[in-house]
Parts: sequence; structure tokens; C-alpha cells
Amino acid sequence: MDYCLTSLLRHHDPKLNKLVSYDIVCQWSKHVLERLQKLPPLVRLKIASNAIRFAIPKLHIHGHTQFCQRTYSLNYLPGVGRTDGEGIERPWANIGATSTSTRAMGPGARIETLNDHWSHWNWQKIIGMGQLFAKRLRLAIAEREVQQESFEIFSSKQAERIDTWKAMVSAFKADGSKPNPYEIPSHGITEADVRLRLAKLESEDAGKGVPALHEVGPSGFIVEGLEIEETQRRISAYVKKASGSAQKLNGVDMRTKLTRSLARLRVLQGIYTPCVIHKLTTRDTPDEEEAESCPLLLPSALTPEERLTCAPGLVQIEQELRDAQCRSALNELRTLLFIKARLIGYKDRNARHQHANTRARILIERNEDHIKLQTQKYQAAWRALTNMSHDVGWPQLKQEHIRCMDDPDTLTERHTRLARQVEEDGVDTILVETGVKEGDVACDAQVEGETVGEERRVAKEGYQTISWIWVDGDYSEESMSDGMDTALRVEWAKAWSRVRRWEEEVDLLREEMRRTLVSLRHQARTWESKATNGSGPPDVLAGLSAYAHRQAHIRYALASRFEEIWWGKDTKGDDDEEEEEAAGEGDEEY
Repeated sequence: MDYCLTSLLRHHDPKLNKLVSYDIVCQWSKHVLERLQKLPPLVRLKIASNAIRFAIPKLHIHGHTQFCQRTYSLNYLPGVGRTDGEGIERPWANIGATSTSTRAMGPGARIETLNDHWSHWNWQKIIGMGQLFAKRLRLAIAEREVQQESFEIFSSKQAERIDTWKAMVSAFKADGSKPNPYEIPSHGITEADVRLRLAKLESEDAGKGVPALHEVGPSGFIVEGLEIEETQRRISAYVKKASGSAQKLNGVDMRTKLTRSLARLRVLQGIYTPCVIHKLTTRDTPDEEEAESCPLLLPSALTPEERLTCAPGLVQIEQELRDAQCRSALNELRTLLFIKARLIGYKDRNARHQHANTRARILIERNEDHIKLQTQKYQAAWRALTNMSHDVGWPQLKQEHIRCMDDPDTLTERHTRLARQVEEDGVDTILVETGVKEGDVACDAQVEGETVGEERRVAKEGYQTISWIWVDGDYSEESMSDGMDTALRVEWAKAWSRVRRWEEEVDLLREEMRRTLVSLRHQARTWESKATNGSGPPDVLAGLSAYAHRQAHIRYALASRFEEIWWGKDTKGDDDEEEEEAAGEGDEEY
């Protein structure tokens, strides 16, 4: 490998920066500069350490360690755009079908046959560059705008930290031995910390009994209704999981207490929202309706006409309390999602054997229950606000928004499994047909049970955007933990890299378009010179000249057609016929 690389590089300007993409570059790159200086004088090279960078192709990197995925990822290397590094693998995947024929051939016939197939592959790739580059450029420009907008919104909320984070990214780019801004330290929160937090949450839940209120004011009435609403959610979640007799009995006790709370609420509703009593008496009550399913009919559940009968200021009070609910639910949801990411990371790194895995899974499930409750709380508050006013001020929370900030440590096994499935199924060959340059595999740990194709559409690293629940929040110094600050820094650094890579992709594609035209016309002129520089009998020279002029004409036609696709009106014309005919007339140069 050392000899092959230096044999190639000796023909290039030594001042050029170099990027080496190799499946096992993490091992090969160790002491490579010292080894290159020990080669024979003809190929011996001296390369400055800051003039060469190393990367692992995007499909192969998922089989490497987390250190490799953070250090050698093309997603984080400046100047590479959206290159995936897997281009050399695609012809090999395509050539597999010839093995039934070539295995019976002698060495000479086998080499010639393989060369013919690869030449055809390369020629098909050349004549398809017009449509391919146009498609890639449209995609890159659109995605650049999406990523830029998402990044700017996120950065505006982190203005006080941006300078520090940017300096960390720049330092790592200049010197790979500096702290990696894309890495979350593995220490984080401990299992004991999580157990303590969950115990506190459950203690708060147990202490949320509704007191017997007397002379309750309007705000107290709404607060009581919201507390009952939350109790209904908790009981509903509890009874769904209750399996044993003791748990079912506890569920009955909870329902009994809730029924008493509902009775007290109805008394207050007779005072503050008298229309509710009439609605309840005329309502068709389902058979065996449980207390947690009973409608509360707070002001937000009434029609605009019915709200006119409510006590003055009652609707405004509920709006303010619902707004506070949205805020508190989002803050709690962020914390729980952060805990979830660290719990999964803890389980993957430290939980071994059945007992430890079971304990870790129980903790994750308990945390997931709290995530669902906070999600339901936000959604209920959002629906109530939309019923009372069109100007809500809070986005709608959908299932796809409820995801952790990416923690690469939690995704290793899943990435490896997906990469293996892609490799076995040959899914990556689709990239050649569709023109998708990204060879990445999806990496959203929150999506379960999807096929590889769905994964690739949902969450490739280059296409991810930051969920709004991480953008709109209280990130003051008082409300931030060290772990949360680190998670935000990693997400910001990734978002920053995504913007840079898409900007580079646009620039690289435009430069590739320019160079494609220059190369085609240079090749055409080369063929024209061959048409007049031959030697031999006149009839042979006539044939050689005709062939050379034909090859030159094909390249001029391709260049004109590409210009038309990229910068002119895309219409079917004579050049298309030339291009189609060229598909079968490539020469052995390619």
C-alpha cells in the first residue's frame, strides 16, 4: 500500500493537500510518514503531517470503533463536501455477475473481459454526468438552505457559548490531538444518579393527592382541573401495565380517589362554568366509563359561545397556566431525553449478562414512561391553547420531534447491523442509479423496526436537522448541567459541519461541472490532432481519421449537451441522439 500510494503521488504536486480514504486507514496511517521516507529513492516522499488527512469511507466506518467514527468520519473533514468514499467499491459490486464466465477463462482472456466491463462502466458514468450533476446540485442547494436555517436558529439560542465551541472545532481541525468537539465523554451521569432522579419523580407523583379545597378562587379551580387531568394521564398509564392482583387493587384505589376529586371539581364547575353542568346531564355516558376517561370540560374544551358564560378572567387564567404547562413539559422532556441517551450509552458500555441488562432495561423503560407522560402533557396543553386562541406561540409536538440529540456511543451496534444488511442486500448499488452521493446509513436511535431503505430516508447524518424541542429552551447557566452543555456542544458542532459540507458540495459540484466541460473539450482536441498525425496506407489513414473525428464529435456533443442541461433549456434534440449513440461507442481509454 505504501509503495502504491507513493508511486501515484510522485506524479502530483507535492504542495497539494492530500486526503487518503481507505477502509483500514485507522491502522495504516500509524507511522505512515516515517515509513514513506524508508522507501526506495524513486518513490520516496516527504509529506508534512498537516498536508495529509485520513478518512474511512462512510459505509465501512460503521464497523469501526467509536474513536474511528469520530476521528476519520468524512462528515467532519473540511473540504470533502458530501463525498462518501465508496466510489471504488461500486464497480466491484457490479462486476460480480461476470464471475460465472470469467472463472473458466485463462488469465489473458479474464483480464481483457474485466477491462471491457470496467471500461463500459466508466463510459456509462461519463455520459451520465450531465443528469447526475444537475440532480446533485439541485439537492445540494436545497439541503444547504435547510441546514443553514436550522443551524442559525439553533445558534441564536446559544450565542454565549458559540465562540467557545467554534474555537474548539477550529483547534481540533488544526490539530487532531486536541479535544474532539464531536465526542461526548463517556463518564456522564451514573446509574445511581438516574435512580435518584427517578425516585424523586415517583415520590412527587405519589404526593400529588388533591386536597379538599374550600373557598377556592378561579385560579385554584383551574389548577385543580389541571392536576386532575395529569392524574388521569398517570392512572391511564398505570392501569395499562398493571398485571398482578396487587397492582390492579392499587389501580382501583387510585380510581376511587380520582372519582372523589372529580366530584369536588363538579361542585366548582357549578360555580365558575355553569354551562358544564347542563352538558354533563345531557351527555351520553358510555357504559363502565372509568374515572380516568371522564371529560373534565375545562374552559378550553367549551365552545366560544359557552365560554361567554364562564366567570370573568377564567379563560385567561387557563391560557396562562397552559402556557406554563407547555414550557415545563418541554424542559422536563429535554432532561428526560438527555437521560435516555446516557442510559442507553451506559447500558451499551457497561451492562453485561442477563441480570445487568435487565436492570438497565427497567431503568430505560421507567424513563420512557416519564417521556410519554411529559409528551402527553405538552400535547394536551397545546390542544387546549389552540382551542382558546389561534395565536398559540408553541409548535405542535409530533412523534418525529421526540428524539435525543445524537450520541454516537449509543449507536455502534445498530450501525454495524445496518451496514452489514446494506452490504448483504446490495442496497448501496442504488446510489449509482439515483445519483445519491451519500453512502451513509441512518443513525437515528429513536426509530425502531424500520427497513434499511426507510432508515436511509429518515436520518442520514448529512440530512439531519435539530428538533425544535432542543432549539426553544431555557439554556441559562443556572439551568444547565455539565452533561447537557456537552450534549448541546456536540449537536452544535455536528450542525456546523453539516452546513459546511453542504456548502462545499455546492462549490465542488460547480467546479466538477466546469472541469468536466474542459476535460471533454480537451479530449476532443486530442482526438482531432490524432486525425491528422497518423501514418500508414491511405485507406488505413482514412479509417483512423474518420474514427478520430467521430470520437472528437462525441465529446463535443457531450459537452454541449451537459451545458444545455446545466445552464440552458433541457430539451430533446440532436445532441441527445449523439449521446445515446455514444453509449455504445466508448473507446478503451475509459
